[in-house]
Amino acid sequence: MAALLSCSQGMRLCIAVSEDTDPYDMDDLMWCLTTRVNPKTDIINPLPGGRGQTFMPAERMTAGEKEWTASNTQFEGGMGIDATVPFGYEKDFLRPIYPIDKVRPEDFFSAKDTEKAKSRMNGWVKFLARTGR
Repeated sequence: MAALLSCSQGMRLCIAVSEDTDPYDMDDLMWCLTTRVNPKTDIINPLPGGRGQTFMPAERMTAGEKEWTASNTQFEGGMGIDATVPFGYEKDFLRPIYPIDKVRPEDFFSAKDTEKAKSRMNGWVKFLARTGR
């Protein structure tokens, strides 16, 4: 994460997640941030000084120095968050797996009731229904 934040122009935030997480689902990301991040050790701010972009806050050059452009500014850095399962504690952080491939709601409910329930699903429940995790 430190290398990504220092080498990528304009990168402000990097969040690392484990393979049991959907990185495109904000509810899943928030769950990882609240259950897997130790604020003392898992939030990093790499050393500043990487290349920035002109629209990013950076150290401004004083009069008489080079023009204030992306290649002449010192980017103050970004924030890296390690929201992965802590090493050595993988079994303690296992998420429950629901047997979505074995239980069919259609066997217990009418098609109308199933669609009505699906229409009320929102956020993490949709991901859970699709993946079982």
